[in-house]
Amino acid sequence: MPKRFGMRIHAFVLMPNHYHLQVETQKANLSQAIHWLNVSYSVWFNQRHHRVGSLFQGRFKAVLHEETSLGVTINQYIHLNPVRVKRFGTGRGGISLAQAIEQKPELRKQLLKELRSYRWSSLGAYAGQDGAYDWLTTEAVLSSFVGSTKGARQRAYVQRIEEMIGANHAEWKQRVTGQVFAGSAVFVQQMKKQLRSHDRKEQKGARQLAYRQREWTQIVKAVERVWKEPWQAFVNRHGDAGRDIAILVAREGAGMRLREIGQQVGTLEYPAVSSAIRLLKRRLKEDKSLFRRYRQICHLLYF
Repeated sequence: MPKRFGMRIHAFVLMPNHYHLQVETQKANLSQAIHWLNVSYSVWFNQRHHRVGSLFQGRFKAVLHEETSLGVTINQYIHLNPVRVKRFGTGRGGISLAQAIEQKPELRKQLLKELRSYRWSSLGAYAGQDGAYDWLTTEAVLSSFVGSTKGARQRAYVQRIEEMIGANHAEWKQRVTGQVFAGSAVFVQQMKKQLRSHDRKEQKGARQLAYRQREWTQIVKAVERVWKEPWQAFVNRHGDAGRDIAILVAREGAGMRLREIGQQVGTLEYPAVSSAIRLLKRRLKEDKSLFRRYRQICHLLYF
C-alpha cells in the first residue's frame, strides 16, 4: 500500500473485527487506499478460509490529526489497543481499567505480558524486535524520544507504552472537531479554511457517482470474462448466478449501497438486492464450482 498509493505508515494494529492505522498521505487518496486495502485483504482472507461475507465491523472512519501535538499520542493509542478491551468488569457501565488494576495489581503484569506478546501490531518494530516491516516508518515518532542511538529511543518508547497501561490514553478524542480534525485551534482553523476553498458537496457527489459507475463497469467485465459470455446473455437467465455474483462483489467488494446496486442492475429494488445476496451466500457454501468462479472474479478485480 505505501508504494502503490505514495503514503507512509507510522503504526498499525489488527484487532479481531477491526484495525487501526496511522498513515501520512502525499496525495488526496486516503479513501481509495483504504478501499483497496479492505477489499484486497477481505478477499484474500475469505478465499484462504473458504468463507464469504464482510470481514471488518463498521465503516471506514478517518481523523486528520496534527503531527506536532498529537502524532505520538495517537501512535501510542494505537499500540495500546490490545490491552484496552472491555473485560475484567471494565468498560461502559463498569469500573475503569485503572480502577481494576488498583484493585488487582497483578492485572498490570498480565496486560503487560499480553501487550509484549501481541503479534498483530507495529509495536514490535518500535521495540526493535526482529522481523520489522520494510514498509513501516518508525523514526518520525521515535525522534520525539530522548536517546543518542535508535536503540535507546526504542527503549524509551517501549518504557512509556508500558507506563501507560491502565491510563486514560483516549483523551485525544476530546480534541476532535466535527468528527474530522484533531489538534490545536490554529490547526483546525487552517484545515477548515482549506475545505471551504472547495465546493465539497458538489465535488464529492460527482466523484462518488463516477467512482461507483467505474466500479460497476469493472465488476461486470470481470463476470463476463469468467462466464465467457456478454452480460446481457445471462443477466436475466433463470438459475444463472452471474448477476447475483456481480451484486455480491459490488456490495462487499466495492462497498456499494443496495439501492445503488439495484439502479445499476436495472429496476431492481433494494429488498430484492438484499435477498439475492443472502441466497447467493448460501449457494456459494454448497456449490464448490460456483465458489471457484466467484474467487476467479475477485482475483481479477482486486489482485
